[in-house]
Amino acid sequence: MYRMNKVLTWLVLVALLVSAFQPVVAQSPPTTAELPEGGAIAQLNDIEMYYEIYGEGEPLLLMHSVTGSMAQFENVIPILAEEYQVIAVDFRGHGRTTDAGQPLSYELMASDMVALLDQLEIDAVHIVGNKDGGIIGLAMAMEHPERVKSLVAASVNWSPAGFHPWFVDYVKGATLENWDAMTGEMYRTVAPDPSIMPVMLEKVRNLLLMQPNFTLEQLGAITTPVLVLAGADEEVLKIGHVEHLAAALPDASLVWIEDAGHGVLDEQFDAWMDAVDLFLRGELDAPPAGKYAAVNDIQMYYEIHGEGEPLLFMPSGMWSTENFAGLTAALAEEYQVIVMDARGRGRSTDSGRRLDIAVMADDVVALMGELGIETAHVVGWADSAIVGLEMAMRYPERVDRLVAYAPNYTVEGLTEEHRAWLKSLTLDDMAGMFEEGYARIAPNPEYLPVILERVRAMFLTEPNYTLDQLGEITAPTLVLDGEEDEFIVREHLEAMAAAIPNAELAFLPGLSHYAPFEDPAAWTAAVLEFLAEPAAQAVPRFEPSECKYPILADADAECGYLVVREERSNPDSPTIRVHVIKFRSASETPAPDPVVVIPGGPGAPGSFYAWLWAALPVGDVMRAERDVYLLETRGAMYSEPAFYCPETEADAAERVGMGFAEEMEWLAEAYRACHDRLVAEGANFSAYGLPDIAGDVADLRAALGIDQVNVYGVSYGTPPAMLLMRDDPAWVR
Repeated sequence: MYRMNKVLTWLVLVALLVSAFQPVVAQSPPTTAELPEGGAIAQLNDIEMYYEIYGEGEPLLLMHSVTGSMAQFENVIPILAEEYQVIAVDFRGHGRTTDAGQPLSYELMASDMVALLDQLEIDAVHIVGNKDGGIIGLAMAMEHPERVKSLVAASVNWSPAGFHPWFVDYVKGATLENWDAMTGEMYRTVAPDPSIMPVMLEKVRNLLLMQPNFTLEQLGAITTPVLVLAGADEEVLKIGHVEHLAAALPDASLVWIEDAGHGVLDEQFDAWMDAVDLFLRGELDAPPAGKYAAVNDIQMYYEIHGEGEPLLFMPSGMWSTENFAGLTAALAEEYQVIVMDARGRGRSTDSGRRLDIAVMADDVVALMGELGIETAHVVGWADSAIVGLEMAMRYPERVDRLVAYAPNYTVEGLTEEHRAWLKSLTLDDMAGMFEEGYARIAPNPEYLPVILERVRAMFLTEPNYTLDQLGEITAPTLVLDGEEDEFIVREHLEAMAAAIPNAELAFLPGLSHYAPFEDPAAWTAAVLEFLAEPAAQAVPRFEPSECKYPILADADAECGYLVVREERSNPDSPTIRVHVIKFRSASETPAPDPVVVIPGGPGAPGSFYAWLWAALPVGDVMRAERDVYLLETRGAMYSEPAFYCPETEADAAERVGMGFAEEMEWLAEAYRACHDRLVAEGANFSAYGLPDIAGDVADLRAALGIDQVNVYGVSYGTPPAMLLMRDDPAWVR
């Protein structure tokens, strides 16, 4: 009932706001009526502007709406004057200020304000503007940013599209009698020329219907701190329009005052003053839920929720951040969630370029750049999941882990029934699904038919990836879907998951394509479980460790392990650790191409070579200009695993008196027993041959980021060296 009464009240007020078109008459010369105490006239531009000054302190400019005068602030002035030098003004054609012949515009009135500041020799001011006064403040912040310290923009629109249609209709059809009831007393009692009232009606009518025409880009260029303030029950301005204003301004605060509408100043005066006071003191902590970023050729709306590792969350289809608020909140319990509206969807703008998956991926990466995010987890649904795949292929360094819910990698991944349904939809069919939500939050609701056709065209023609392209994705990926998805072919998902090297495939039991909405808890749990899995470490990699050989205690050396796949061709093969010793060069500026030594044996331990390079002159010679890396053979001594054969270490007494042939037969039997034992324990000797040793050298070079190496093969170490010269001549110097 309260809201209904307030709406009816506003209907009456709006009826009093404007009237039918009246003939424009020339303004009479200003009267010379006695001014109130404290009042003054400034002759500027082509008018005589009335103003009053109260208090001391930093200057603060008060600007009223176009339906009144500075009298709107009669209760505000005494409070602000306790801390500030308050300059209250009457606009041209309002209150005691004269008018001139040109039409009203916010830019014209902003120039009046700047001229007044010049006459008062005031460089910069705080501005508190109510309704149109706030719009004038925005114009000043755009055209004269150096003159505006901070701005309160209360109950403000930034384009006529921000008005509800009913308000526009009333502005168009109101009468002179309505205008007289609202402003007649002002014109008859204080105006220099009361006869201008019909003229001002038409000027105000045209102003409201045609202005302002700020763009999100222009608002985004304002660097001044701005408080956007409005009633939570705003009935004249669209809520989304006010949110766009706060999101576009780089340094904005946003306050919604409960139990108040467009007349919030009068309806909740104390709350209005409290917000203004905190803002002017710099103590207000009220950032808007979302912001705009200039991304490629659009203004992209995004919100940031939670703390932790960054996670990019992208709504799908025609949905927006608003639709995904619940899912966002759940993910934000564990991560810093950056949720965004795709171009043309939700609160984001669009451009004339072709809408496709690649462009959308470019937008997301550009947003990451704007926010200073190097890498992030990516979570998407349907087309936004495809955007995630595109990012993982084209921008692999940007994607940590990827959750692709209900994606398709070709158009054929959509069921035939779903494709036929998409094709059959009329524009009216599609508009009926999204019109209400789009009108509430889109910067330009009239764009809906255009974006609907663009999105449908994209769905029916993209994506068109090959399995080989999917095979280039390196990010750990969860391909997730509802078990009963009616839009995506299950075999298509299975092929996708099989093609991505580090992918998992999971289905949510009993749920459809809309599982995130059907059972948000189950969907969120699956996503969080995957994201929480320990990150796979890079293979190959080098891990420093303590040096094992005592001879190295006094040597200029460092040690570590090369971690590689036991079977290089099998991505699921376990890793092994190959022991590495680095002998530092005696030179302060060693050559960039070190020496890599492959020991003999086969399987000889590194102890002999450690002694050779650390204690003998040959080591000094080899290390004179270069670092030397000793790569112990995989499986030997301090490598892991190490294939140790105690069976060959019999008591010497057992071998006394053996001839050579007999001793060799004994050793062969001991080695066979060792071999059989190790195989029974799971040893995979097929991965410990010459090509595998050569591969370890190649992996050591890659893990250390070295362009070229010199390879020194000793005895059994020479065949791997020759394999390297044959297969990798570019980096074997």
